Amino acid sequence: MENETAMNEAPVVSSPQYITLKCASTPKLGKHADGIISYKAACNIGRTTLFLAITDNSSGGYFSREYVPVARIEELLAKIEQSDFPSKALKAAFIGRSSNNAGFLAAILHAEGLLVRATDSETKHVCTGDWAKWKTSLLVLEGIQDERSSPPAQSTDALVSPANNKAVATKPQKPVNPTK
Repeated sequence: MENETAMNEAPVVSSPQYITLKCASTPKLGKHADGIISYKAACNIGRTTLFLAITDNSSGGYFSREYVPVARIEELLAKIEQSDFPSKALKAAFIGRSSNNAGFLAAILHAEGLLVRATDSETKHVCTGDWAKWKTSLLVLEGIQDERSSPPAQSTDALVSPANNKAVATKPQKPVNPTK
């Protein structure tokens, strides 16, 4: 009977655990954009992998609250053939589909000193800074483990209402037709 009970219990699946190394905010980059993007820099428990996550948007708009591996961002940037690139080149870093993700990530990378505006275009960016030194400087921070405030590992696009600055919905739902 004891074995039967153990076999019928659902396995406990733990979510990934992260250490928040840094919380910061930065202005949006868009010419007509207003508001502030808040974000986290985090690492895994083993301190071997760095992540960035958008945590808040002071004005309205969807964004994904997922952890984006810094290595994935570096891979995307390494594949860009020209020296300057638009924010949308960062879209593939996310699982979530929000159209704001790439621009918000570009703003974060600007704030961290890893991107600057291209000299001949307001809408394009150029890689700068020492990425290895930046990563090392983050990984030595003490940080805090706080799973309650950590964004999920998978994507959840959140709509932020400027009226109350709180996430009010996840991905839009299809309307339900009650006649079917």
